[in-house]
Amino acid sequence: MPTIIALVPDMIFASRITAAASDLAQVCTVVRSPEALSAALNTSITRIIIDLDAQPGAELDQLVKLIRKAAPTTQIIGFLPHVRADLADAARTAGFDRVLARSAFVQQLPDLLSP
Repeated sequence: MPTIIALVPDMIFASRITAAASDLAQVCTVVRSPEALSAALNTSITRIIIDLDAQPGAELDQLVKLIRKAAPTTQIIGFLPHVRADLADAARTAGFDRVLARSAFVQQLPDLLSP
C-alpha cells in the first residue's frame, strides 16, 4: 500500500520521485489528475507531493479540502518554478504544509521522502 502519492503529470519528473522513494524503501504512487488523486486517498498516506505548476491555482483550496477530509494528517508538499511567487502564495494560503521551488525540492527530495 502506498504511503506517498505524487500528483505529477510530467512522466520524467514523476520517475525521479518514484526512484528516490524506492531508494528509501518507500512506496510512491504517481497520479496525473486531481480525480485520480481523490480515488487514491486513504488514511495510510503520509505525504502528498503536488506539481503546483500543473494545477490551476484557483482549485488549490478545493484540492486541500479534499485531501484533509480523506487523510487529515497527511503532509501536503508542493513544488513549482521559482518565478511563480503568486502560485506559491496561493498554495500556502490554501493550506499546503510546504511549498518549495523546484530546485530546492529536487535537492531536498530524499529528506522529504524519508519515513
